[in-house]
Amino acid sequence: MRLTAIVSTRLAIVVACVIALFASAAIHGQQRDAKRPTAPESMLVPDDALAVSPIEFDPGEPGGSTRTVELRKGGSAKVGDTEVDFQGFDLNADGSAMQQMQTGGAVTIGAVLRVRRGGREEQARPLYRFHPDGNVESPPLALADGGSVLLTGINASDGAVRLQLAGLGGDDPGVPARLSVDVTRKPLIRLVWYGLYLVLAGGLAAAANRLRQVRALERLPADSSR
Repeated sequence: MRLTAIVSTRLAIVVACVIALFASAAIHGQQRDAKRPTAPESMLVPDDALAVSPIEFDPGEPGGSTRTVELRKGGSAKVGDTEVDFQGFDLNADGSAMQQMQTGGAVTIGAVLRVRRGGREEQARPLYRFHPDGNVESPPLALADGGSVLLTGINASDGAVRLQLAGLGGDDPGVPARLSVDVTRKPLIRLVWYGLYLVLAGGLAAAANRLRQVRALERLPADSSR
Protein backbone atom coordinates (compact mmCIF):
# COMPACT_ATOMS: atom_id res chain seq x y z
CA MET A 1 0.00 0.00 0.00
CA ARG A 2 2.87 2.32 0.73
CA LEU A 3 4.37 1.70 -2.71
CA THR A 4 0.99 2.38 -4.28
CA ALA A 5 0.73 5.71 -2.49
CA ILE A 6 4.19 6.74 -3.68
CA VAL A 7 3.41 5.86 -7.29
CA SER A 8 0.06 7.62 -7.08
CA THR A 9 1.73 10.75 -5.74
CA ARG A 10 4.27 10.76 -8.56
CA LEU A 11 1.54 10.23 -11.10
CA ALA A 12 -0.43 13.14 -9.65
CA ILE A 13 2.63 15.39 -9.90
CA VAL A 14 3.19 14.47 -13.53
CA VAL A 15 -0.49 15.04 -14.34
CA ALA A 16 -0.37 18.45 -12.61
CA CYS A 17 2.69 19.43 -14.67
CA VAL A 18 0.94 18.40 -17.86
CA ILE A 19 -2.17 20.40 -16.96
CA ALA A 20 -0.06 23.48 -16.14
CA LEU A 21 1.83 23.13 -19.42
CA PHE A 22 -1.37 22.86 -21.46
CA ALA A 23 -2.85 25.86 -19.63
CA SER A 24 0.25 27.94 -20.33
CA ALA A 25 0.21 26.90 -23.97
CA ALA A 26 -3.48 27.77 -24.23
CA ILE A 27 -2.91 31.24 -22.79
CA HIS A 28 0.00 31.78 -25.17
CA GLY A 29 -2.14 30.68 -28.07
CA GLN A 30 -4.96 33.04 -27.07
CA GLN A 31 -2.59 35.99 -26.83
CA ARG A 32 -1.06 35.15 -30.19
CA ASP A 33 -4.47 34.72 -31.82
CA ALA A 34 -5.59 38.06 -30.41
CA LYS A 35 -2.70 39.72 -32.24
CA ARG A 36 -3.12 37.68 -35.43
CA PRO A 37 -6.62 36.22 -35.54
CA THR A 38 -6.25 34.98 -39.10
CA ALA A 39 -3.18 32.78 -38.52
CA PRO A 40 -4.27 29.13 -38.07
CA GLU A 41 -1.31 27.79 -36.05
CA SER A 42 -0.81 25.11 -33.42
CA MET A 43 -1.68 26.19 -29.91
CA LEU A 44 0.71 23.80 -28.13
CA VAL A 45 3.89 24.83 -29.97
CA PRO A 46 4.70 28.59 -29.87
CA ASP A 47 6.14 30.57 -32.73
CA ASP A 48 9.84 30.95 -33.30
CA ALA A 49 11.27 32.80 -30.30
CA LEU A 50 12.74 36.29 -30.58
CA ALA A 51 15.57 37.24 -28.22
CA VAL A 52 15.99 40.98 -27.65
CA SER A 53 19.26 42.21 -26.10
CA PRO A 54 20.09 45.89 -25.54
CA ILE A 55 23.39 47.02 -27.06
CA GLU A 56 23.70 50.76 -26.51
CA PHE A 57 21.60 53.59 -25.14
CA ASP A 58 22.30 57.21 -26.01
CA PRO A 59 20.24 59.58 -23.84
CA GLY A 60 20.71 62.36 -26.40
CA GLU A 61 20.77 66.02 -25.53
CA PRO A 62 17.90 68.23 -24.47
CA GLY A 63 16.69 70.91 -26.83
CA GLY A 64 16.06 74.53 -26.09
CA SER A 65 18.36 77.52 -25.85
CA THR A 66 20.80 76.00 -23.30
CA ARG A 67 23.20 73.19 -24.18
CA THR A 68 26.10 71.56 -22.35
CA VAL A 69 29.00 70.24 -24.43
CA GLU A 70 32.38 68.69 -23.67
CA LEU A 71 35.29 69.52 -25.97
CA ARG A 72 38.91 68.51 -26.17
CA LYS A 73 41.59 70.79 -27.55
CA GLY A 74 40.91 71.25 -31.24
CA GLY A 75 37.35 69.99 -30.96
CA SER A 76 34.22 71.87 -31.96
CA ALA A 77 30.50 71.79 -31.30
CA LYS A 78 27.64 73.24 -33.27
CA VAL A 79 24.52 74.61 -31.62
CA GLY A 80 21.97 75.83 -34.11
CA ASP A 81 23.79 78.22 -36.44
CA THR A 82 26.68 78.77 -33.99
CA GLU A 83 29.92 76.79 -34.01
CA VAL A 84 32.24 76.84 -31.00
CA ASP A 85 35.88 75.67 -31.23
CA PHE A 86 38.06 74.95 -28.19
CA GLN A 87 41.62 76.10 -28.95
CA GLY A 88 43.30 75.59 -25.59
CA PHE A 89 43.73 76.81 -22.01
CA ASP A 90 44.69 80.28 -20.90
CA LEU A 91 46.84 80.03 -17.76
CA ASN A 92 47.30 83.81 -17.55
CA ALA A 93 43.65 84.84 -17.75
CA ASP A 94 43.76 86.52 -14.31
CA GLY A 95 47.41 86.39 -13.37
CA SER A 96 49.69 83.37 -13.51
CA ALA A 97 47.84 80.21 -12.56
CA MET A 98 51.13 78.49 -11.61
CA GLN A 99 52.00 81.23 -9.11
CA GLN A 100 48.50 81.15 -7.70
CA MET A 101 48.89 77.42 -7.05
CA GLN A 102 52.20 77.97 -5.29
CA THR A 103 50.81 80.70 -3.04
CA GLY A 104 47.74 78.66 -2.16
CA GLY A 105 45.23 81.26 -3.31
CA ALA A 106 42.38 81.08 -5.76
CA VAL A 107 43.43 79.67 -9.14
CA THR A 108 41.90 81.06 -12.32
CA ILE A 109 42.09 79.24 -15.64
CA GLY A 110 40.49 80.39 -18.87
CA ALA A 111 39.45 78.56 -22.03
CA VAL A 112 40.23 80.05 -25.43
CA LEU A 113 37.19 79.66 -27.68
CA ARG A 114 36.48 80.68 -31.24
CA VAL A 115 32.80 81.39 -31.84
CA ARG A 116 31.51 81.58 -35.43
CA ARG A 117 27.97 82.64 -36.20
CA GLY A 118 26.34 84.19 -39.26
CA GLY A 119 29.63 84.68 -41.09
CA ARG A 120 31.16 86.54 -38.13
CA GLU A 121 33.85 85.29 -35.79
CA GLU A 122 34.88 86.27 -32.27
CA GLN A 123 37.16 84.98 -29.56
CA ALA A 124 35.76 84.23 -26.13
CA ARG A 125 37.66 83.46 -22.92
CA PRO A 126 35.35 82.21 -20.16
CA LEU A 127 36.96 81.75 -16.75
CA TYR A 128 36.99 78.92 -14.24
CA ARG A 129 38.10 79.90 -10.73
CA PHE A 130 38.42 77.45 -7.85
CA HIS A 131 39.26 78.36 -4.27
CA PRO A 132 41.26 76.39 -1.68
CA ASP A 133 38.07 75.73 0.32
CA GLY A 134 36.56 73.84 -2.63
CA ASN A 135 34.23 76.55 -3.93
CA VAL A 136 34.15 77.12 -7.67
CA GLU A 137 33.23 80.20 -9.66
CA SER A 138 32.19 80.12 -13.30
CA PRO A 139 30.92 83.55 -14.31
CA PRO A 140 28.92 83.68 -17.57
CA LEU A 141 30.64 85.43 -20.47
CA ALA A 142 28.35 87.41 -22.78
CA LEU A 143 28.94 87.04 -26.52
CA ALA A 144 28.89 89.91 -28.98
CA ASP A 145 25.98 88.59 -31.07
CA GLY A 146 23.90 87.49 -28.08
CA GLY A 147 23.98 84.51 -25.80
CA SER A 148 26.56 83.52 -23.24
CA VAL A 149 29.04 80.77 -22.43
CA LEU A 150 30.08 79.30 -19.08
CA LEU A 151 33.14 77.21 -18.37
CA THR A 152 31.65 74.69 -15.92
CA GLY A 153 34.37 72.04 -15.80
CA ILE A 154 38.02 71.33 -16.62
CA ASN A 155 39.71 67.97 -17.21
CA ALA A 156 43.41 68.81 -17.29
CA SER A 157 44.58 65.21 -17.82
CA ASP A 158 42.52 64.87 -21.03
CA GLY A 159 42.87 68.51 -22.03
CA ALA A 160 39.09 68.89 -22.14
CA VAL A 161 36.53 71.42 -20.94
CA ARG A 162 32.81 71.37 -20.27
CA LEU A 163 30.90 74.36 -21.58
CA GLN A 164 27.36 75.56 -21.02
CA LEU A 165 26.09 77.50 -24.02
CA ALA A 166 22.99 79.63 -23.49
CA GLY A 167 20.98 81.64 -25.97
CA LEU A 168 22.61 80.10 -29.06
CA GLY A 169 20.75 78.48 -31.91
CA GLY A 170 17.25 79.62 -30.95
CA ASP A 171 14.77 76.75 -30.69
CA ASP A 172 17.29 73.99 -31.20
CA PRO A 173 15.48 70.61 -31.09
CA GLY A 174 18.50 68.93 -29.56
CA VAL A 175 19.53 65.31 -30.11
CA PRO A 176 16.82 62.67 -29.55
CA ALA A 177 17.51 59.62 -27.41
CA ARG A 178 18.51 56.46 -29.27
CA LEU A 179 18.35 52.81 -28.22
CA SER A 180 20.17 50.08 -30.15
CA VAL A 181 19.02 46.49 -29.62
CA ASP A 182 19.97 43.12 -31.07
CA VAL A 183 16.95 41.06 -32.13
CA THR A 184 17.73 37.38 -32.75
CA ARG A 185 15.27 34.86 -34.20
CA LYS A 186 15.53 31.32 -32.83
CA PRO A 187 13.83 29.00 -35.35
CA LEU A 188 14.77 25.77 -33.50
CA ILE A 189 12.87 26.63 -30.33
CA ARG A 190 10.09 24.30 -31.51
CA LEU A 191 12.43 21.33 -31.01
CA VAL A 192 12.73 22.23 -27.33
CA TRP A 193 8.95 22.16 -26.93
CA TYR A 194 8.67 18.86 -28.82
CA GLY A 195 11.34 17.39 -26.55
CA LEU A 196 9.46 18.58 -23.46
CA TYR A 197 6.26 16.95 -24.65
CA LEU A 198 8.17 13.74 -25.34
CA VAL A 199 9.66 13.70 -21.84
CA LEU A 200 6.25 14.28 -20.26
CA ALA A 201 4.68 11.54 -22.35
CA GLY A 202 7.44 9.15 -21.32
CA GLY A 203 6.95 10.05 -17.65
CA LEU A 204 3.21 9.41 -17.90
CA ALA A 205 3.78 6.07 -19.60
CA ALA A 206 6.36 4.97 -17.01
CA ALA A 207 4.13 6.01 -14.10
CA ALA A 208 1.12 4.21 -15.57
CA ASN A 209 3.17 1.05 -16.19
CA ARG A 210 4.54 1.12 -12.64
CA LEU A 211 1.05 1.57 -11.25
CA ARG A 212 -0.17 -1.48 -13.16
CA GLN A 213 2.72 -3.53 -11.81
CA VAL A 214 1.95 -2.52 -8.23
CA ARG A 215 -1.72 -3.37 -8.59
CA ALA A 216 -0.81 -6.75 -10.11
CA LEU A 217 1.46 -7.52 -7.15
CA GLU A 218 -1.27 -6.59 -4.69
CA ARG A 219 -3.66 -9.08 -6.33
CA LEU A 220 -1.30 -11.99 -5.71
CA PRO A 221 -2.13 -14.26 -2.72
CA ALA A 222 -0.30 -13.39 0.43
CA ASP A 223 1.33 -16.86 0.73
CA SER A 224 2.77 -16.70 -2.85
CA SER A 225 5.01 -13.82 -1.88
CA ARG A 226 6.70 -15.83 0.88
